[in-house]
Parts: sequence; C-alpha cells; structure tokens
Amino acid sequence: MELTLSRTGDHLVLVTCDGHDSHTFDLLSLRADLNKQPPLLVDPISSGKLLFHALFAPETPACAALMASPSRILLVPGDDLLDALPWEYAYGPDGFLVCDVPFVRGLPQQRHRPPVLDQPLHIVAIPSHPLEKDLPPLDIDGEWMRLRKTIQELPYQMTLERTRPPTIERVRNLVANQHHRVIHFMGHGGQDEKAGAFLCFEAENGKLAAVTAKQFALRVRGTAFLVTLNACVSATPGETRFSNLASALVQQHVPYALGMRFSIHDDDARLFSRTFYGDLARGVPVEEALLQARLSLSESERAWVVGVPVLYTSLDAAAPGFTCIAGTPTIDEHQPPMDVIRLPRAEGTFQGRIDEIQQLGTLLTSDSPPRLLTIHGAGGQGKTALAREAVERFAHAWPGGVFATTLETLPEPDVFLTDMARFLAIDPNTKNLERDVLHRLEEQRTLIVLDNAETLVESVNANNEPATNLAQFLRERIVSTQSCFLVTSRDFLGWPGEVGLKSENGKEHDLDGLQPDEGAHLFQQSAPQRGSDIELAQAERLSHQVAGHPLSLRLLGGAFNQLAPLSLSAFIADCETHLLEAENKYVGQNHRHRTLYACIETSVRYLEPELAQLFGKLWLFHAPFLASTAVDVFNPTSDEATKSTSPVAQHLYALWQRSLLTREQETLREGNVVFYRVLPTLRPYIEHYLADPSEREALETRFGLVLASLVRYLYEELDKGSIAVFLATLLRDDIERAVSLLSEETRGYYLLRWGWVLQRLGNRQRGLEFTERAYEIGQESDQQLMLAALNNMATVYQRMGQTSRALELFEQGLLLLREEGDHAGEAAMLNNMAAVYQRMGQTSRAL
Repeated sequence: MELTLSRTGDHLVLVTCDGHDSHTFDLLSLRADLNKQPPLLVDPISSGKLLFHALFAPETPACAALMASPSRILLVPGDDLLDALPWEYAYGPDGFLVCDVPFVRGLPQQRHRPPVLDQPLHIVAIPSHPLEKDLPPLDIDGEWMRLRKTIQELPYQMTLERTRPPTIERVRNLVANQHHRVIHFMGHGGQDEKAGAFLCFEAENGKLAAVTAKQFALRVRGTAFLVTLNACVSATPGETRFSNLASALVQQHVPYALGMRFSIHDDDARLFSRTFYGDLARGVPVEEALLQARLSLSESERAWVVGVPVLYTSLDAAAPGFTCIAGTPTIDEHQPPMDVIRLPRAEGTFQGRIDEIQQLGTLLTSDSPPRLLTIHGAGGQGKTALAREAVERFAHAWPGGVFATTLETLPEPDVFLTDMARFLAIDPNTKNLERDVLHRLEEQRTLIVLDNAETLVESVNANNEPATNLAQFLRERIVSTQSCFLVTSRDFLGWPGEVGLKSENGKEHDLDGLQPDEGAHLFQQSAPQRGSDIELAQAERLSHQVAGHPLSLRLLGGAFNQLAPLSLSAFIADCETHLLEAENKYVGQNHRHRTLYACIETSVRYLEPELAQLFGKLWLFHAPFLASTAVDVFNPTSDEATKSTSPVAQHLYALWQRSLLTREQETLREGNVVFYRVLPTLRPYIEHYLADPSEREALETRFGLVLASLVRYLYEELDKGSIAVFLATLLRDDIERAVSLLSEETRGYYLLRWGWVLQRLGNRQRGLEFTERAYEIGQESDQQLMLAALNNMATVYQRMGQTSRALELFEQGLLLLREEGDHAGEAAMLNNMAAVYQRMGQTSRAL
C-alpha cells in the first residue's frame, strides 16, 4: 500500500491510496487536536488514534486497502509540515499500526530500483561526541560497547568497524570503493536555518565539525545502503533531530535512512540493536527487520518506544536482505595498542572539562606534540580521569600506541623497562633490552602516560637512587625518541620542555574544580536513584560550596543516593555544617584537602556500620584488588562456594556505589575479571582517620597469608591462560609489598614462587633477585627450598645464555641431592643438565 499526502489548500490534505484519491482531512484541526493530547512519552495512544483516523478514515479506499492486509505501507508526505507529524504512532483497533505491517516513509518522486545485496552485513559505526559545551554529555563508549556485544554474539559472518577518529574524512576512507555499507551514527544532530539538518562529527582534535546531510551523503554516495542515526541512550529521553536528518539523507539518494525520534532507555536500545541487526545479519530485509524490532520493543514498559524509529527510503520497492553465511563476526576497533588499565576510568559519562580536553586534543594530535605534557593539580580534581578520557579520544594520533603506568609505588628502572618491552611486543629477555626498546620507540610515535608522578618528584628530591635512575632514564633516553609523556602530578617535574594546561590568558594553571553546572550534573549522575529529587539549582549551590571538586561531588552524590527520603536541601545544609567544622578539624591541610576530607567524612558518616568498618580497613590495599582477595582477608571463614555472596563482596559493591571505590572490568579470553581500587587520594584519609591501630598487625599478617595463596595460584596457573598473567601484572605492587609481612618460613617459598612468576613474565633479572633471596633463606633452614631455588636459578641462567653458570648451579644441587640420597631428584637434575649440554652441542656429555 502506498499512501500519498498532499495539501490541496492551506489546511486541507488529500490522502491518495495506491494512486487513487481516498479522502481528505484538515491539517489545522489535526494539529490542534494533537496539541490537546498528553505528550507522546506519557500517552502515545491518544495521539495515535487521531493519526490513524486521519490516514484511514472509516469507509474510505485507504481503510479498505488496510483491511486487505497489505505487505507493507509506504507513506509519502508531500511537504515538511506533513512529514513532521509522528505517523509511526498511528493506533488502530488492533494497536499500533507499525507493529502489524512494515511501515516506511518514501519520496514523492525520483525513486530508485533496490540494489542486489551480494555480501554479508558490514557495519561502519561512528560514535561521535564533539567537545562542545552546548551539547549534552553522551555515553559514547557505553553505546559502542552495547553495539559491539550485540554483534559479537551473532553466529554469522559479518563485520563491525569503528570510525576513529569520528571525522567525515575518516568515514570516507572506510567506505571508499566499498558497496552496501550500513553506517551507524551515534551522537547528536541539529538543524540550521540556512544549511538545514546536520550531524555533529568531530574534528581531529575533538572539536565540533558540523556535517550537513548533503555533505554526508556526498561522502558516502554509492557506498551506503542504510544509515542509522541514533541518539546515544539516556535514562531521560528527549527529542532528537534525527528524523529530519533521515529524510534529508534519502533525498540525497541514500537507499534507506533510519532516524530515532527520541533518545531511548538503555534496555530498549540494547533490545532494538539485538533484534534489528540480528535480523539483518540473518538476511532479513530492512523493512521486515524493523518490524521485528518494533515487536520486541512493544514488550517494553515504555509503550512510546515502538514509534521512535522512523525509516525513510529512496527506493521504489522493498530491498532484499544481505547474504547470510554462518561464521564468526569480525570486529575492528581501528585503535592502536593501548595499555591503560592502571588509569581508573571516570564512572559514567565524563562530565565537564571541555576546555581542558580541547587543549589536550590540540596538543596530542599536532604534528609536533610537546615531549612532556603535564596535567597539574591537587588530589581528587580528576587528573587521572582526564588523562584517561584524553588518551582514549586521541590514541588514533599515536600509531605506536599508548602505554600508561602509575608511579604511586615507584617501579625499579628495570621493571619499567620490562613493562615497556612487553607493551611493545619485545622479548624482555633480549640481550640489549634498553637498545631494542629505544629503537622501537624511535620507529613510531608512542604516548607514555605517567600517573601520580609527584611520587617520583618527591623521591628524586629526597636523593632516592632508584628514583633518580628512573627519572634520568625517562628524561634523557625516552624523550630522545619519538615518544612523548602525558603526566598527572601534584607537582611539575621541572624537566626541559615541560608544558602544562593553560588558562584563557595563556598562563599555565592548576586543574581547577568543575563549573557549578558541570558539578551539579556530576552530583546528579552520582545519585542515579534520586535523580528526580535533585533540583539542579540546589546541586549547583552544593558544587559551589565544594569549589567544584569532582571527587567530593561524587562522594556526596553517592551518599545522597542512599539517603531517601532525606531532601536535597536538608542534605546540603548538613554538608555545609560539616564543611565549616572541617576548617578547624583538619588543621594543617590546605583548603582543598579540608574540603575533600569533610566530604569523605560526610560520606562515611552516612554509611551503615558494617560498611564503615570495612572501609576503614581498605588502607591495606595499595594496588587494585579482587573481591575474593578482600573476602579472604576480612572474612577468612568464607569458603570458595560462598565468596561471591559473602557480605564483604556485597559491601565492596555498596562502597563502589557510594563512589568510595572504583570498580572496573577487564575482558580476557577465559572471561571477565572484575577488580576494585582505592583511590590514592582517599587512602591517606582512611589510614590516618578511620583505621583502628590495634587491628593493624593482625590485618597485615592475614594480608600476607592471603597474598601467599594468591602467589601460589599464579605460580601454578601462569602457563595455563591469560587471567594469571593479567593478575600478576595488575597486583604486582601489593604482591611485592607483602614480602615484608610474612614469617621467615612462609617468605622463602613466597620469594621462590614470585621470582619464578617474574622470570616467566620476562623480568628475569628481578626474578633472579627474588629467587636468590629464597635460596639464602633455604640455606639457613630448608634444604628443599634451597634445592628448588638452585634449580630455578640454573634454569633462568640457562635461558639467559649463561650456560656455565647454569651448570655450576645444577652441579651444586646435584651434590646436595646425592648427599640426601634423593634418587628421583638426582635423576631430574641430571636431565636438566643434559638439556644444557644438548643446547651447547656437547651431545656426548648430554648422553
């Protein structure tokens, strides 16, 4: 069925059905009646009935044609005013019309024949969030990950690739000389009086680059089969410009364009993508796939979502589906190597900091970026989150990739070098590791992020030799390559060429607090269950009280989130009282720390006793930690079967909801690893003001024993999968810190196992150091430990090519085994020695 709407006068609209006049309706009366109805997001049915009656008035040819159950309905509005009406909400006797039959809007003329789709589905995704203060924040990464997960789970050959950076030039590069691409745009759209509808793309440095529908269509002409325009999901739906944009695109001869009238809830967006793209991958035609997606959405508690998708076509008939071939999807992120797990990500949508990210984008994407770029500011201002946001946005400018590490616990220079080698895919055991690393860094631009660099500055000023050596290596050797440093620090490093963020007057400045409106939105985001109770004007007042301090606002938002039915005004009054008290309580702290400490105190004061008790013990962790590790430390009677339901695990999750911890997830081959982290800014407060000194020794002892079990697990599982490797790297700081907390007996085997793990990870020299310490302990009291250490040391020297030293250690062990009469151990040692002789080419000695 084809319905054409054309105005015969100022207000009268003629409905033509399949080329024959059907009836008329009064547009002015219809619009007036629609305006009297509740909003579509409240009650779409009332308006839907009016729209249905306008199209299918009783006893008209259009009504009769609908009764004959057409295979599709093509609606052709004659002008923009008619096209602006929400026809997808037409509601008849059987419900929403769009849930009964494929419903698509078309052009009044110049239609084209459908193309033949002889390839599997290929999606080019464009997640775009320009750095523009007038654009609301979007959960771009969340939207991308939802689409990625949807595609990843489909058992068909298909491709999903992400446009990085989301520039119109990059889109052109991806689609040039290709055919029948599905282009999925996620972001904002707009309307300009002169230029018409436009999409909000990004420039290389992240700034807004408005691309009109005509410009976009010219860039993808002949390559795009379907363009999907999607406002990123939001808990607060709002109107978009995407239906206008979709119409403009098909007028530029794009076969199909799907615009979303409103932004929709996460659950609905996920359901739509899964159904729609799942059907496309199975070879279902676009129009039928959209019908099935609407049927899935009809189960939502939000009835209005069925009418959100608006599909336009420039074709004269429905197109067939894509080729369907069983197989595995291909997903291409178009992202250089990135190791940024040590930079905690901001929870939720990144709020504010538009000027700072623009500065970072301009510097990081330039042809000659600064060798040392420092984000400088007080604790809790969000330096690390800003660095994480910047590197994820602008990693495309660094073909060698982005490597991030924390200097909160200073690594030894050889540890840093080994970590860099692993990131650069260099064998850490190569003879001249430093030369090879520097050579690789010289080949491609690589960005190195140093988080919490104030620790390095303080240690160098205190004449700490390892810190001085590390600083010298970084300053003199790394900087001479194509690498650059992005640094977060409370103190400038003072190295030549260091550049900081600049204010409007061009002077370098500290990272300040958020603007009141930005802080208010961050507070609101941190209290998701109380969003309707938050007046932004009051939240701005609170933001002003804490000088826009991001961590303070997250803590207060997390506290308010759990305090229903306490009103926001009462909560703010309470906060203001404690901020005044903090002026006297935290004497000796600077103003920003007094404010932060007062906010931590407020947040903790509202905690349930069991949560407060657990939080007061978390000073114990300096590195990220697993919930299961915390359960073992704080609830030692829990067994493996009940760890996930342990009160400790539940309390950690609750503390994360209060923003007192960060919680992250890493996806590995064997599954997901979820871990928590105590922010460095919070740990000193916990240890100084909340910890119970009488518990310290017992907690440290228990902590050491739990880490000993963890090291044993890593020792046994390291060669069996990626999880053990990931954990050994992630938890290294606490593993090495725990050595001093163990008894002499336990420490020896701990050092032995951890030394073996280190050398297996490639850090043979440091692994040897730990193994030698284990050997020394074994010499005094444990011959089995000593023999095991000798064997491990000999194996390491063998792998390092020092065969003489390896044989010397094997022979030393052999003598001890013969003295003990250990024939099995003697046979194993002889076998190891034979392997060394075999590699040396001394076959007769091996025999």
